Amino acid sequence: MRLPLLPEWAPQAATLLCWPHEGTDWAPRLQAIRQEYILFIRNIARFQPVIVLVADPASRETLSRMLSGTRPPHPVYGLELPFSDTWVRDFGPLTLSDGKHTTLLSLRFDGWGGKYPADANDAVCRGLQASGLFADTPFHFSELTGEGGNLESDGQWLLASRHSFACRSQRADSAETLLQQELGLEKVFWLDCPPLPGDDTDGHIDTLARFSEDGGIIWQPPANPADSQKLESQLQAWHGPLHRLPPLPEIVDEGQPLPASYANFLIVNDAVLVPAYGVPADQAATEVISRAFPERQILSQPARQLIWQYGSLHCASMQIPDVVPIRFERLSRC
Repeated sequence: MRLPLLPEWAPQAATLLCWPHEGTDWAPRLQAIRQEYILFIRNIARFQPVIVLVADPASRETLSRMLSGTRPPHPVYGLELPFSDTWVRDFGPLTLSDGKHTTLLSLRFDGWGGKYPADANDAVCRGLQASGLFADTPFHFSELTGEGGNLESDGQWLLASRHSFACRSQRADSAETLLQQELGLEKVFWLDCPPLPGDDTDGHIDTLARFSEDGGIIWQPPANPADSQKLESQLQAWHGPLHRLPPLPEIVDEGQPLPASYANFLIVNDAVLVPAYGVPADQAATEVISRAFPERQILSQPARQLIWQYGSLHCASMQIPDVVPIRFERLSRC
């Protein structure tokens, strides 16, 4: 049975995150990124529960201590599970469902084309399955290599970056058929645009363009005028409204350009969290996204520390839709 990949705006039971620890690339700036994560966790927990993967007991204790004090309306839970990177969007479970039947899909994760060690992260979905957290919801472990950050669904269409997918597979000529088989979506809208400067995902779709609840696409114009024109030209084929985000100034850290993008927003129940990078365009970005999601509250979420490791809010999170039963009693409150 082919089940479709749910859109992100489907009702959610929780949000899944990974807590930065000393064994990740966050180590040189661990305190700063943890402070940003705490604000991120609290903002999500205003709207729904948060499940945070922690690598060890010490990490769990630190998370609980930093969350102490003012408690958000929804609980924050910890689950001990090994991982070596926090970008759970790319190796976490994807939810396929027709409302009656549900499957959690795990793609093969190879560290973004072999750039980084991947074994621990590739095993996260098997760890989640073994934990029993999602009751008897079946998992499907695909042979297809890819990442959730390059897969955008509105429930009928798949929006994806051809360039990024081709960098993961030797079967790029049959990519559309493979994706249709795994994701249950008959229609694929490919975009072909060079990645943003500094983007080590080879151009994930969630840095470039995202579906909106009004049937449109929200897109981030690249700083390079030729790339921006190319992307806009391809988007003109879409049948719904196009929401153009404000361009971002170049953000450089220690000589390295960072792939900051407002398209890396996160949808939660009743709200959208929009990354803020401490630049004047931050406010304009929230205004664009509020027009695309008029029924949701729009929150500006600091992401200047996140982008130091080339990702943002969407990259750092994975929604668990409410068609997936969660055994919260197997978790500990933080």
